[in-house]
Amino acid sequence: INLVSRHGDFYPWNIILNDGHVAVIDWRFFESSCHPAFDFFSLLSTLNVPKNGKFGFDDDIGHFREMFFEKNEGNSFISELCGDFIRRTRIESGLFTFLLEMTLLEWSTREYLLSGGTGEKDRVWNERFLYLVRNRARVTL
Repeated sequence: INLVSRHGDFYPWNIILNDGHVAVIDWRFFESSCHPAFDFFSLLSTLNVPKNGKFGFDDDIGHFREMFFEKNEGNSFISELCGDFIRRTRIESGLFTFLLEMTLLEWSTREYLLSGGTGEKDRVWNERFLYLVRNRARVTL
């Protein structure tokens, strides 16, 4: 696969929308060489499944499970986004799932190191990674 640059912390709270313009802030984790799905996965992993037609954001493992492992309205939308991403980047679906695992592992490790092993966020990323590895065959993307 072709490596690309990445923002490294591509989450809704680092994206500012103003009068139809988009600005991305907080570039402290920028890297010039990464797999092309890192920022895409980072953003997807923070989305909640829509409730009453609206998306939200959360770090809860339950929302991660709903997003990637259960059939629902939000999962259908995410599946379409992932399918489009796979077609555009020409990444095979097995590699796509592997890259998701590696992204979650990297986030788990990074959050652990940033918190000195005492933070809640590293636990959430680690739970997501372990859940994905244990349930790989159930991914609905």
